[in-house]
Amino acid sequence: MFKTSLGKTFQQYIIAPLWGVILVLSLSSCSEFTELPAEGTRTEQIDTTFYGEGRGYVFQQSPFDANGYERPTSAAAVPNWDLPAFVTLENELVTDCNMSLQLTTSFSTTATSNEDCFKILNDDDPDTIPIQSINAGWNYPYETKIDEFFQVNAYYHSKLIVDRFLESLSRAHARVHFPNFDNDIPPVTKYDFNNTNTFWFTDGDTNNIGLNKTLTFYSKQPLDQLNAFFGAARLEIGMGFNDQNFITTPYTMEDLSIVYHEYGHAFNYILMNQRNVVADQSFITNYHQPLFKSSLGKQFYDEAGAINEGVADWFAYFITQRDALGEWAFNGLSRPMSETSDSHSANVSKQSGERLKYPDFTYYLATSDSPDEDVHNAGQIIAHYLVSLTEEFKDKCISIKDLGTNAKHEAATDLTLMLLSETLGEIGDMTARGSDVFDSFIQSSTDPYLGKFFTNLNAFEAYLWGQVVRPPTFRRFAKLMAKNIRYRISNTFNGACPSFTVDMSEQLLDEYGLLLFNSYNEDQEGTELSGSLTNLTVTDTQTSTESGSNITPFLPSYVAQADTQVNNLNRRQTVLVSKDFIDFPTEASGEPPIFIFDKQEGIRELLSSLTFEGQNVTISEGLAGPEYNNGNIKISPGEIIGITPNLFNFSNSQMGGVRILANDFDHMKLHDSSEIHVNSTDNLLANEDIAIWKPCQIDGFPLETENGVAETPGSESEGDCLYTTKHNQTLKDTTLTPEYYPDAPQPVCMVQFNDENESKWVSQDFFRAQELLLDDNECLNGPSMSGDNFNPNECLIRVLPGGSQANFGKIDSQQTWIKTLQGDNGNAIVSSNHTLVMEVNKLIRPGTTFNCRFRVTYSNCSDCYEDENGNEYPDYMFAGPEPYKVINFSFQVLD
Repeated sequence: MFKTSLGKTFQQYIIAPLWGVILVLSLSSCSEFTELPAEGTRTEQIDTTFYGEGRGYVFQQSPFDANGYERPTSAAAVPNWDLPAFVTLENELVTDCNMSLQLTTSFSTTATSNEDCFKILNDDDPDTIPIQSINAGWNYPYETKIDEFFQVNAYYHSKLIVDRFLESLSRAHARVHFPNFDNDIPPVTKYDFNNTNTFWFTDGDTNNIGLNKTLTFYSKQPLDQLNAFFGAARLEIGMGFNDQNFITTPYTMEDLSIVYHEYGHAFNYILMNQRNVVADQSFITNYHQPLFKSSLGKQFYDEAGAINEGVADWFAYFITQRDALGEWAFNGLSRPMSETSDSHSANVSKQSGERLKYPDFTYYLATSDSPDEDVHNAGQIIAHYLVSLTEEFKDKCISIKDLGTNAKHEAATDLTLMLLSETLGEIGDMTARGSDVFDSFIQSSTDPYLGKFFTNLNAFEAYLWGQVVRPPTFRRFAKLMAKNIRYRISNTFNGACPSFTVDMSEQLLDEYGLLLFNSYNEDQEGTELSGSLTNLTVTDTQTSTESGSNITPFLPSYVAQADTQVNNLNRRQTVLVSKDFIDFPTEASGEPPIFIFDKQEGIRELLSSLTFEGQNVTISEGLAGPEYNNGNIKISPGEIIGITPNLFNFSNSQMGGVRILANDFDHMKLHDSSEIHVNSTDNLLANEDIAIWKPCQIDGFPLETENGVAETPGSESEGDCLYTTKHNQTLKDTTLTPEYYPDAPQPVCMVQFNDENESKWVSQDFFRAQELLLDDNECLNGPSMSGDNFNPNECLIRVLPGGSQANFGKIDSQQTWIKTLQGDNGNAIVSSNHTLVMEVNKLIRPGTTFNCRFRVTYSNCSDCYEDENGNEYPDYMFAGPEPYKVINFSFQVLD
């Protein structure tokens, strides 16, 4: 990551190694060393009475918990910490996953199984082999067989939480899918979960439909830094240790809350991808095979990653019933999940206005007073909300509150998991359907990009929307949780807990600063469902087109209605701020508006971390590359540069989850609608009319005298500046020469062109053809790289995929982002998540001026997500400028 020491101007930065693309659990430092357990410290005789019964030594608590919540010198010092228990009758530590579901009293139980659900190994060394049972038992004592002992315990606790997760998920499916639990909104999760195997990891290869994949758990994984991780790419969990570094306990495997937390990451991945698993095509032909899987968070900080950490923390509570995590791993300190915890350094409580509120506590670390932008810290807000929500179910739900302690916890966490399943399934949907109910809306026969889609724009743009344009944020997560609570929990007709009312739900969200929305937005963009369970009629209310469907007998009824509004009387702690209050700092403030990174070593590190659609990002070799970087903190020909906008919050309230987007969007207009061809060699040879694009006016820029296109709102049609692309596609699917769509999204940077002593803003394509006389093979991302997707409007300045957005945790009131991050200590760490990455064509003449249009939004924005009537913007609107604050970044390319 970039580590900077910043004053009024950028001074220096040092590049440190970038962590791999895995979700990690950061461990805090401490001043006390912990000793390795010595052999022979226990003298009791090994009990052999359970040989042949699949039993072995296991521990049920971390050493901290087992020692009366006081830190022992070592696990071995805790009396009766490990005791005999049943492990497995198998000869190796591998097991199947079983999912059973009682449909209703009218239907039989269905069950499905994945073979080799998970397996246990000591570490990821290629020579590591699975351990075997001993005389049909698992008698590996801690004192003499610590590696094997940890593997046995890894299996025992893996099976414990996996079985509990699948049991709870099966109840979630039963509640949202079956007729006696109709809930007014169609389920997100797939109906045919047996054939889709949506409850576990499955292969995305269409040649191996439904083939399950095995999660590998390493119980003693050597790591440079003491840590633990879940890696989605290789489906592995690693419980780290480092025998040279005793900052905390040398074995994270001994802290069960960490084990369950890492499984929480695995479960989040499963829940995010429930709609992205292909079905048995012989059962339901309308199921789709998405090109990509979803992830909840990326490298370094973003709100999706914070949600991931918070939900993973909740999964530790889900199994332990304790609202604290990591005391053993954190050397007696914990990451709290409740305001009642003694670990808090802040003055928080369950009293109104004193909870862990967003965005105030985004940078909060309970053991430190210094601000720290980290997903684990921000994730505490989500964890506290989820634990409080579950505790509310225990207290308010008539069917739960009189149960015994364990049964009450199980029933309440079942409800929370149901909400998480539906919420994460909708956020992660790469099919863009939102529910199997909507599969009857097939794509248009005349245009494959048009049709009826309900989430992440459409199946072609779902990855871009799910990762960049409309990624998981605190706002989106809170809104979907609230929607599902409204109809699946609080529904007075058939909700799971009507005594937990919609007002209670909104008030609880508000206490955590998460009542960030005004509308529940249930109407699915003009869709009405009616009819019987076996012959559902789906009507497009915009065209009155009806279609019958017989997807499955397990369909809920659907009550179509207008958007339901939030009760604004419930919003007392949540503060919403208009987008008008964010911009670059004024020149008079003396604050730098931008930071530029252009040293070769740092840029090489940055490039190595960039991925898009699961692939490494390709640069335009020969025209731009780190070898051209001169390190002079200027934008020079041939460089690849990192840009961090230092935005200013002009309001009197904090802004949370600030995002700067530099991806293509619909902000230019074809000068002549008959000139639709891409400026490429093929089209030039065919003597086609080449498209010329002019910039649309946004907030009055550029002026009409500067070549800006101004339009008056009215009857806009496709291609007009005030008409936003409905599908976000650039090129038409044509067998002839490539053509643009009239409202094609275009790169964000335009260039200044001097024509007869008159300065105009023009497209990069116009400038390279009229001023620089460059061929298309002299353009960044030219035809040899991009083929028919070549876009000459990024010929000179290109924002790299994977580097087209920057994420800031928050910006304090009347403050810049960097000053917010610095806090009182005067230091700040600038990472890749803060940085936009651009290529600069080496053929640009020094002195050329560019303007790039950055779009800015944030999670507590009052006017970034809903129109003036309070209705949520449809997904396609986020392909244009309207929901955003557009900030212009102008610069000259200099030697």
